[in-house]
Amino acid sequence: MKKIEDITVKMNSFGAYSPNDKQRKIFYPDIKVKYVGSKKKHSICIEQLIGRFKAEDLKSVAIIGDYYFILLFKIEWDIISSDGVLVKSMGPCGQIVGSDENSFTVRHHGVLTGYNIKGEILGERMLTPEEIAMCDEEFGKEIDE
Repeated sequence: MKKIEDITVKMNSFGAYSPNDKQRKIFYPDIKVKYVGSKKKHSICIEQLIGRFKAEDLKSVAIIGDYYFILLFKIEWDIISSDGVLVKSMGPCGQIVGSDENSFTVRHHGVLTGYNIKGEILGERMLTPEEIAMCDEEFGKEIDE
């Protein structure tokens, strides 16, 4: 795998006809990855994600360490390796507030939860009121959707 320097993601679409001859748009995440040491951005296509979302479903992307990123959709999060392999799809579970090489930390309703790159829980703990205030200041108040 190559180290990730930067990622841009936008939703693109193409037209297709359904069996009843109705045209519809099929959306997919158009992922451009710039690797460390590369001068250009490379395109990644995740076949499993084609047609599963609407354009407005993509909220953001989070880089985890050097080799992974997460596409944050409204209804699911998709953990993807730098070489374009879908590692895990999981339900959205809060606000990502930190990450390291192979894990990330999510804040949800006053609880911090650590996840590994496979989406498995590593541990969790309650935040104190002071820590909640610090998180609100640094990351913004939590918004439930």
